[in-house]
Amino acid sequence: MKESPNIPARRIGSSAQNLEGNRLLTPRREPAVTPPKPFHWIVFLIICCLLGFLVFKTVVHLIRTDTGKARMVHAASPVETAPVRKQTLEEVIGGSGTVEQFNTVLLTTQITARVLEVPVKIGDVVKKGDLLVRWDDRLIQATLDANRQYVETSNIKIKNQTRQVERYLALAKQNMGTPLDLEKAEIGLADAREALAKATMGLREAEIALERVRMKAPIDGIVLERLVNPDETTHTDQTVMKIGAIDSVLMAAKVTEE
Repeated sequence: MKESPNIPARRIGSSAQNLEGNRLLTPRREPAVTPPKPFHWIVFLIICCLLGFLVFKTVVHLIRTDTGKARMVHAASPVETAPVRKQTLEEVIGGSGTVEQFNTVLLTTQITARVLEVPVKIGDVVKKGDLLVRWDDRLIQATLDANRQYVETSNIKIKNQTRQVERYLALAKQNMGTPLDLEKAEIGLADAREALAKATMGLREAEIALERVRMKAPIDGIVLERLVNPDETTHTDQTVMKIGAIDSVLMAAKVTEE
């Protein structure tokens, strides 16, 4: 058998302990702390001074304006003064009452027709000229067109009858016509003129009725009553709305004798 060479045995345990000891003995490198710069200290002191000044001014203001705070620090109580002046003292007496319009207007319709539109309601403030009620104007427009045609026809009849009378007068001067024919022609002319007068009157009435299909506010005021609704048929002299003037009002107060 071969003999193994004598190799000195190493102490493993002691080596590990030496390594740990070396680690403990090795100094740690910690980050260096930068000392604050002088400029930062100056800014900090300025901010502290400003805050202290604000606190001081606040305390002084409270002492000068609040009596309770002034007593707590044994300071003089704040007093508000005013210059003396002579004036008349008025006594105000309270009382209940109602405010009423100085003037009211009742609006009545002047045509018989069906209502198409009522754009206002109770409590609305209206201006002079605002639309209040609008009626159906188709029948009135048809009557207007018919009367206009009657006027044109009557004018044509008058021209024809005038020429007829002139012709019979010329024949009468020549002793060729009869007085009866002349009389009939004159009667026809008179009838044509009467028909023209009636047609003209009917045309004018239709024009006026057409102007009344739109009821507008006569004054600036407020709608107090609305007595008509769309699709209703109104008649002549029927009250449809009440408006109160708002430029002048009356106060009906109830004041006791005490």
